[in-house]
Amino acid sequence: MTLSLTLACFTFFAKTEAMSNEDARTPAPVQTIPRWRELVNAQVDACLARSGPDDDALFYSLATVTPAGAPSVRTVGHRGFVNERIIEAQGGLLPSKHSSAAGTPSKARRERVDGDFGTTDAVWITTDVRSEKAKALLSDDSGAASRRGALVWWFKDAGVQVRVSGSLHLISHASPRHRLGPVEPGSREAEANFDWQAFRRRAWTDLQDDLVDALKRPAPGSVHPNAARLEEDRGRWPGDNGEGDEGLDLSKSPDPGSRTEEAFENFALLVLQPDEVDIWERAHDRRSSCRRDQVGSWTEHRIVP
Repeated sequence: MTLSLTLACFTFFAKTEAMSNEDARTPAPVQTIPRWRELVNAQVDACLARSGPDDDALFYSLATVTPAGAPSVRTVGHRGFVNERIIEAQGGLLPSKHSSAAGTPSKARRERVDGDFGTTDAVWITTDVRSEKAKALLSDDSGAASRRGALVWWFKDAGVQVRVSGSLHLISHASPRHRLGPVEPGSREAEANFDWQAFRRRAWTDLQDDLVDALKRPAPGSVHPNAARLEEDRGRWPGDNGEGDEGLDLSKSPDPGSRTEEAFENFALLVLQPDEVDIWERAHDRRSSCRRDQVGSWTEHRIVP
């Protein structure tokens, strides 16, 4: 497993170095599916085969900027690339009511969700529209639910760090026809017709029950309804020994997992449309930069680590 990961990383950086040697001034263009995305998918496949959807590498840090200009970062779970899904895990990469444990083939089979549209390099996660990261997008003065954001991925076994930065887009129940569309470069006339709400509904249908129940809770970050009682026991803290505090369980309901209209309205997708990717390989201290132009084409070049 480790050897295959190392070979995949070596191939990526070797090709990048060869292109840089051919013409150090003109980065070589990447085709429709950028090679950095192939590298990420290869690492994800290895993680799924090794540990299943609970592998640490399937989570990354997502950084955003608050309306006041302050940085904000949190750990989120990778769901995949927009309009692409792993056939063996219908709910995305994280657990869903359809997904299984470890044992995904070393190279998972992928397919388009909407066959009328091309693959995309946009990354998506699920979120609560009442969360701070969602509210930051909704408060954008321009009225377009998009801001800058970045994520950093650390694939420990391969020793590869992947940093992705770009524009963040919120797809919620109130979203109008969104300008962001997962289309192949050169097919921009179809961009406005991608059904983002259908994509959101499919993600909702596949969402695991505990996350559905979490969407029925009070707004994330609000005062806990049992705060006064819970604060009496100040000895409990993450990592402490002992049983969990039942008072923290806000997800209990008469019908656990029921997909209510209120929960669906709180459910949203957060899409990161990347325009810059930075890849560093620890074993060889090699670093590459990938940039996306306005028509969707990617270029690569080597940079100093």
